[in-house]
Amino acid sequence: MGMKNLAKYHLWVGEKSRAILQELSEEEFVLDLGSTLGSTKEKVVHICSALLRCFSLLKIELSFFDHLNAPGGFYHLLDEYTQSTLIELWKNLDYQLGYEIQNNLDGTVAVPRRDGDSFCMMKDDFYLQYIIHTIYHRGQLNYCFKALNKPRVEGDYLYYFDELDTSVDENI
Repeated sequence: MGMKNLAKYHLWVGEKSRAILQELSEEEFVLDLGSTLGSTKEKVVHICSALLRCFSLLKIELSFFDHLNAPGGFYHLLDEYTQSTLIELWKNLDYQLGYEIQNNLDGTVAVPRRDGDSFCMMKDDFYLQYIIHTIYHRGQLNYCFKALNKPRVEGDYLYYFDELDTSVDENI
């Protein structure tokens, strides 16, 4: 049940981050916040790139990403996307990840090493990598939100369960 709960948490907290992102002006979204933070857009591009890499390694065919298979990879293409397009892409990628975790945990995936060789991981560990990786970058987004004087995401795993518990109708 742990991975399925993590998938649901991932969707819940991703929606909270995207809600704040949608409230940013285009200027705030692309504003360079210094050498340590960079821009909010850079964080979202990186999150989307990492998730696309995940699906690429899993050899999952995603028809709405066909146009991203351009020479030079998709990172450069994502950088050209608008704020709303990136937010929608991130949402679609999160929901795809959630679907895969709910329905496709069996088996392994080959992960390339930097030296050209590869190693094998169980799919549940591989998915966990991308959940943890996104958590890390959502933390960076919170620093961006703070620098922009915007609300930050209270996205601890415990808060997810607290919200589930407090959202249950007491009369049931």
